[in-house]
Amino acid sequence: MRRASGGNGLDLSTITTICRAAGGQDNPAQFLSTLARAYSLSADESATIRTNCAAYLAGQADARGRR
Repeated sequence: MRRASGGNGLDLSTITTICRAAGGQDNPAQFLSTLARAYSLSADESATIRTNCAAYLAGQADARGRR
């Protein structure tokens, strides 16, 4: 079993990298779901990534809209 977090939670740098990668996909939600399964993330870790990435991607879209 591969673990992305070693059971200690994901750090900000890791979450940011994941969210940037998700934002480049046609289906970010599917990307995050596949990643969570591939790395055997817990339900809490998976939910944390989805929540943080939703906020990250919304912030990116808002920033682009303000330019």
